[in-house]
Parts: sequence; structure tokens; C-alpha cells
Amino acid sequence: METGEFRADADLDAVVDGLIGATLYLLLTGRTSDAPERAEGLVRVLLDGLRAT
Repeated sequence: METGEFRADADLDAVVDGLIGATLYLLLTGRTSDAPERAEGLVRVLLDGLRAT
């Protein structure tokens, strides 16, 4: 965040919660066959929300 790549008001705890929550959901529901694609999409959405404008 110091380099200006991410928004100054970004809630990094929420980002971590989102990543962990989504990963646990996939593991607990057994939906691991499409996990790589879902993980890529989730990271893309989270990074889009974090990027500085």
C-alpha cells in the first residue's frame, strides 16, 4: 500500500476473510474440481476492488 498500488482505505482484513472464506467453502462443499478457476476469479475481483484509481 505504501507504493500506491492499492487504495489507502483498503480493508485488508476483509480481503483475507474473503479469500479464506471462499477457500473453506470450496473445501467443505467438495467443489474442488473447479477451484482453480474460482480462485482466479476471486483474486481478480478482490484486486480490482483494492486497486488505486
